[in-house]
Amino acid sequence: AFHILSATIALVLIEIVPSPVYLIFLALAFTTFSWAMEILRRVNDHAREKLMSFFGPVIHHHEYQKINSATWYSTALILLSLTLTPVLSAVAVTVLGLSDPVAAAIGRKFGKIKIFSGRTLEGSLTFFIVGTFSTFVLLSNFHPVGSNLRMLIISACAGLFGAVGELFGKYPDDNLTIPLSSALGTFIALLIF
Repeated sequence: AFHILSATIALVLIEIVPSPVYLIFLALAFTTFSWAMEILRRVNDHAREKLMSFFGPVIHHHEYQKINSATWYSTALILLSLTLTPVLSAVAVTVLGLSDPVAAAIGRKFGKIKIFSGRTLEGSLTFFIVGTFSTFVLLSNFHPVGSNLRMLIISACAGLFGAVGELFGKYPDDNLTIPLSSALGTFIALLIF
């Protein structure tokens, strides 16, 4: 739910902000806040306790000691905003926000075939399918970039690159690698197709 909510908020901002330049300032504010909270919890025990009790229900156990996923996500958002290409940012947050939680749920419940770093084939295939479908819906409704076939190919590239980013993105964090990977797949597909 947290992934979907944060992706929805980011997507709405991407779509309603009148200029891609404004997105840089919004992303910079969010990134600055995220990294400031990350530093604060490292240097102040009381702040760490408060932050961890507040975010405890939505963070993974390893995030108590390492940089949390929201900080990596904010870092991805600032990097995406610097492209000044809203379609890349929109695809990236959509793929992360929908594919990652659905793939995790399917992988945990039905995943039998381990492929890499604790990931399952079932989860990775789910990621690809959800990434492709959600990107196609996004492109069709907000960023039409040609024929349905072209949008499907671009969507499949976004889903595939995002799935690879999820598969190999455990370090530093898949909330950084997924959006950047899916944006890269979209960028390459837009150039080629």
